[in-house]
Amino acid sequence: MVRGSDNLSDNLHLAAARGCLHPCTLFLRRRVGYKIVLAGRNRMKNFSLPALLTALVVIAGMSWYLLEQQAEIERLRKQLEARPPSASASQSLVRPQVPAVGGRRPDSARVLTPEQRATLIQALGGPNSSLANPVWFATVPNDPEAQAFQKQLQSAFEEAGWMVKGNAPVRFRMKPGVYVFAADEDPPAYVGTAQEALEKAGIEITQSGRGYREFYRQKKAENPNWVGFEFGEDQTYVIVIGRMPEPTPPAS
Repeated sequence: MVRGSDNLSDNLHLAAARGCLHPCTLFLRRRVGYKIVLAGRNRMKNFSLPALLTALVVIAGMSWYLLEQQAEIERLRKQLEARPPSASASQSLVRPQVPAVGGRRPDSARVLTPEQRATLIQALGGPNSSLANPVWFATVPNDPEAQAFQKQLQSAFEEAGWMVKGNAPVRFRMKPGVYVFAADEDPPAYVGTAQEALEKAGIEITQSGRGYREFYRQKKAENPNWVGFEFGEDQTYVIVIGRMPEPTPPAS
């Protein structure tokens, strides 16, 4: 007698092994197995050889394209590394960085070139001169471009041995440009030296004047609320750095 099992497949295998399986059952078992084999063969026929070749060609093409792109990127990188910097790029390395003001581009800021700086220092008496002449500055506030330009001028004056007495903020709205105002009608000779040195260096003086101390006194007497440059007792002149003038459009 064949011992039963909870698994139907196990019972069939056990019965067949002992030779007590019914012929009909053996027939059904063989038919089911035959159908499974046929199904597997049909799946293999549906996977055609042309489709396999097409997939391989596509994969190979993508691999070649990626390799070509990588080689091109490497070639461009080597060209950029080997290229010498241009003249404009070299100049930008030594040019002071000035923030944009009022929509103006930083590269339009006033900058002393090495030639201008050398000319200015020489006209002021030469490097480390023993003249010890005084200089006063006044600069418009809230204008990084004007403040950076004033620092360049101050540095040149200091290298020429001049003593910087101060840099006061301009407390009223004024027109763009560079100004030189002397306190008295007959100022010391170094006031003229400072103005001439600026002009020799190619710095345009928008306006200059003498007797500003008396002019200031008269304006204050007429209107106590009037605002101007208040000179100290020992101050003889002032170099005013205003906003950068707008560039003159080319003539048509």
